[in-house]
Amino acid sequence: MNRSYNMNRIVIVGNGFDLAHGYRTSYKDFIEWYWEQWKNRLLSSSESFLVDGLCSFKLKTRISSFFDAFKFDSELSNIIVTYNSMFTPRVKSMPMAFEFINTLQRAYNCVEVKISPLLLEIQKRIESNWVDIETLYYEILTSKILINEYNRHPSVLNKDLDLLKIKLVEYLIAVTKSVRGIHKGVIQEKLFRSVEKNEIAINSRDSWGKLIDIRSNMRTEGWKKLLEKYYIDDSKFNIAIKNVQYQAQRLIDSKPIVPIIDDQDFLRPDKVVLLNFNYTSIADSYFPSSRYSDFIVNHIHGILDEPNGVIFGYGDEIDDNFEKLKCLNDNDYLQNMKTIKYLETPKYREILNILEEDDFQVYIMGHSCGNSDRTLLNTMFEHRNCVSIKPFYYIDEKGRDNYIDIVQNISRCFTNMQLMRDRVVNKEYCERLVEE
Repeated sequence: MNRSYNMNRIVIVGNGFDLAHGYRTSYKDFIEWYWEQWKNRLLSSSESFLVDGLCSFKLKTRISSFFDAFKFDSELSNIIVTYNSMFTPRVKSMPMAFEFINTLQRAYNCVEVKISPLLLEIQKRIESNWVDIETLYYEILTSKILINEYNRHPSVLNKDLDLLKIKLVEYLIAVTKSVRGIHKGVIQEKLFRSVEKNEIAINSRDSWGKLIDIRSNMRTEGWKKLLEKYYIDDSKFNIAIKNVQYQAQRLIDSKPIVPIIDDQDFLRPDKVVLLNFNYTSIADSYFPSSRYSDFIVNHIHGILDEPNGVIFGYGDEIDDNFEKLKCLNDNDYLQNMKTIKYLETPKYREILNILEEDDFQVYIMGHSCGNSDRTLLNTMFEHRNCVSIKPFYYIDEKGRDNYIDIVQNISRCFTNMQLMRDRVVNKEYCERLVEE
């Protein structure tokens, strides 16, 4: 196959990308919202029994409704007082509405509360300030201890996950209704910046040299095709063309062994693909109206406008437990396997085509690279055309960055650790996704 030696960029877009734009889209935010809905429903209900498939609340007193119970029953009235006085450091990290539900649950003389094991386990993880619902689902599915709470069969667990997915879609639609432009300019500059030599794996330096040769010998039409998508302003476009042509001629004349590239436009990526692992459309705002075919957004997990097509589950075929699940010969254990769900749309094959086309960098923006997407990430990271993997990190309120956390997760996506150490960009050349 004739290679063009283009250099593409695939940007893995995770939830941190949406958070960087000011949207409260974390699982923790979602669960807080879920309990807040329940709290409001209970405080205003005229019924004595309420259920949504994941939880149920039933009055055990002779009072006919929750509304009247909170109004007249002394024990339940105290719940309101307790809830309103809970703004203390002790409960700062957990959802206030869940504390309300917790207090309600302790009023065992008045009300019977039932909460699904999956939701209870999610809440335990949130109380330790972190939760990944998809990873937790897989843990339960492969754990003999936890699956016992579902009578040793995953059908009820799958039903609970489906109900959570419906609620999650409802929440994300509500929380992303308003358009926010926080940090967009900063992120856009990172998406479209030039390819840097110090980001390229040592084993891929031949591709780097060939790319320099191709760019040095490009004609005007070639430069126009490459740069027109980056410049809408004609005057800036013309200046960019002149600059890259001057740079190309300088490289041809001098033929340096290690060319020094001092022009930002000379090594712009040929194609930029946003591989969106989120369900929101925030990534689409970077490529308005799909003006150029070389700017692509791939919603690998579906979109909120088509909730039935949203993919929510696990994608870790590398894990030893996955083989055990397959050997059970029970399709309920594979119902929420992402890599099977991918076959329902062409999105996965579209990514495979892009991987095969040309050399590509991987940028990681807001994705933890956790095991719930490990199979797809392994396919990308160990692909022969991958020349580098650059994680963008964040710094928490204690001043700690998560670069090492991401790299540790990336390492689990590799079967060849020598390849991993070459391809992952050193922290010295990495940076924060946004500056707070």
